[in-house]
Amino acid sequence: MKIDKRYILIVIPFLALLGIWIQGCLLSGTYVITYEVEEEIISTEKILNSASVDLSENDTWADHNEDIKYVDEVAFTFKVENLISTDSTTGQLYITDIDTFTNVDDIRDNATLIVDGIELGPGEMKHILWNECFQYILNLDVVKAQVESGTFHLYGICKETPFHVYFYDIVAVITVTAGI
Repeated sequence: MKIDKRYILIVIPFLALLGIWIQGCLLSGTYVITYEVEEEIISTEKILNSASVDLSENDTWADHNEDIKYVDEVAFTFKVENLISTDSTTGQLYITDIDTFTNVDDIRDNATLIVDGIELGPGEMKHILWNECFQYILNLDVVKAQVESGTFHLYGICKETPFHVYFYDIVAVITVTAGI
């Protein structure tokens, strides 16, 4: 049986393209990275600290960070508490690659507001779950860019002054697509 050369010229490129397409589909995937932030954030308008995130400490990130095509989603779960028993306040989280801010104005001027609108009554504590975070999250494109860098810092403050706020049990929930 003789095979027509035109048939081969059509079938071989088609099979090659099919192989490349299948390889791309089989060698990519979506990963969910949960990173528990060890540090707590306790802030007043005069005393600040940040919580540092280094994703290289996470096994899933370390295994796949070279192959990450894009960050799909970022959310946070955390507890926030208003430590002032007489005034209500609105909790906020900022993200930056700088961990040396010493005053609230530096944070507001140089970091990016990523969580806003968490209203806390006097002495009130709220547990924000990852799915609830989406009603408060802002500037997701900046958050994704910071996550792609692998390291960032979070600052927790409040809109109103005076304030004394406590952010703890912070977990970053990150969904990425990785592959060849």
